[in-house]
Amino acid sequence: MFVDFVTAVLNKRDMTVDPYDAVTWSTLNDLTETSVNNKSRPVDFPDFTLGRWQKRKPLPDVAV
Repeated sequence: MFVDFVTAVLNKRDMTVDPYDAVTWSTLNDLTETSVNNKSRPVDFPDFTLGRWQKRKPLPDVAV
């Protein structure tokens, strides 16, 4: 992730993985643990984009 960030900055292009997606993925373990510790009750999922995800352009597909 760090190398992708530096490469994107140096080449003035978008990152391969959106930073908001990355932070969303990284919070899944904590939210799952919180839910399990509370008898599998639902846990509110934070919106790190403050609603801006609804207006953002999709990232291009990346061949793997």
